[in-house]
Amino acid sequence: MSNTATYDVIVVGARVAGAATAALLAQQGFEVLLLEKSTFPSPTVSCPLLFGNTLEILSKFGAEEVVDRLDAPKLRLYGTEYGFARVATHLPPYRGRNYAYSIQRVRLDEAIARHVEKIPGVTLREGFAVTDLIWENDRVVGVRGREHGAEIEELRARWAVVGADGRTSPVAKLVNASEYDVKPPHGYLYYAYYRNVTPVEEPSAMIYRNIPGMALLVFDADQDLTVLSIGGIDPPFEEARKDPEAAMQKMLQRVPEAAARFKNAERATPISGLAPFRMFRRQAYGPGWALTGDAAMRLDPVTGQGIYQGLHTSELLAEALTKIRDGAAWEPTMQEFQRRRDADSKGAYEFAFVQSQFAKQTWLSRRFLRHLAANPQLATYYFGTSNGVTPAEENFNLFQVLLIALRPVPKQARANA
Repeated sequence: MSNTATYDVIVVGARVAGAATAALLAQQGFEVLLLEKSTFPSPTVSCPLLFGNTLEILSKFGAEEVVDRLDAPKLRLYGTEYGFARVATHLPPYRGRNYAYSIQRVRLDEAIARHVEKIPGVTLREGFAVTDLIWENDRVVGVRGREHGAEIEELRARWAVVGADGRTSPVAKLVNASEYDVKPPHGYLYYAYYRNVTPVEEPSAMIYRNIPGMALLVFDADQDLTVLSIGGIDPPFEEARKDPEAAMQKMLQRVPEAAARFKNAERATPISGLAPFRMFRRQAYGPGWALTGDAAMRLDPVTGQGIYQGLHTSELLAEALTKIRDGAAWEPTMQEFQRRRDADSKGAYEFAFVQSQFAKQTWLSRRFLRHLAANPQLATYYFGTSNGVTPAEENFNLFQVLLIALRPVPKQARANA
């Protein structure tokens, strides 16, 4: 075993949430070791939207400019279409950002990681797989692992080991982090990026829910590509997984507007996907350890808020660890970190769950969406939840959706039903 190196904080996982944690800590004077088991560029299963609130956090460590240079169109038009209603609106501005980006994770993650490794105080090691944690007096004080299959190394952390290693987080498993607020597995998804898609007058992100039980997503993305994604519950996952491309094409042909755009398209990337997945929160800290990103909380991706929530958790964590380094006690400070994480994400968590249920096209969802289609101001307010403008914790929980749905349906909306 090689000699032991010591850092202030070790972050396991160098994708967006982990890289942000390292950057924000380094800005406060921490020496941070950022470990990533893969070697960039490396894909992961995600076809994200980066909204204004996400870009705001990236700007705090200089990464927004990096993202701006990735050649993605600014998506100002955002909406959803059902067989009985179409709701499309321009995103309200979040601190001047009235747009979102759709960027391939293989490019996004590498660009941010390369930016962060240049920040003084950050050391990035790629191809390093953590195999175990080091414990002393019931406290995590470091990690064991190896780089590209070489000799096992011990790496120590003065203040904390942070797991930013995804929804299946090995760090979370090693510390036996409990789960709570669990929502049962619901839908699956498949996606790929395509070239030669017929452009529209205005780049957009559209979600088509014309078919009960399924959704088809079309986002104009970076490198002149367009992402096509399907998600939902019908056809069943066991059927769709046999031939994901056939399932995607079958769904596409049932949405004429989208099918016309993809008539001459060529698939530019492999098809990726997720089996039916749970939403959950995990215990976010313990003696000498903490979690962030999808390791700490997993949302249904339908709202496009996963990266924002991961970044916000990283902000809160960096703030907490800075207080501890400066003299605050570990337990109350980290307890407050988790309390704020849960409070700040409560609305978004419930909003994601409500949105995931809309695929079923229940009486409630149909009534609610007819109201949105008939009221442009309400529609803009509604989609402002995605852009961080409308507070999800105050609006569009199940109770609020019910209140809106119980109003008389406008005549125009009834005619479109």
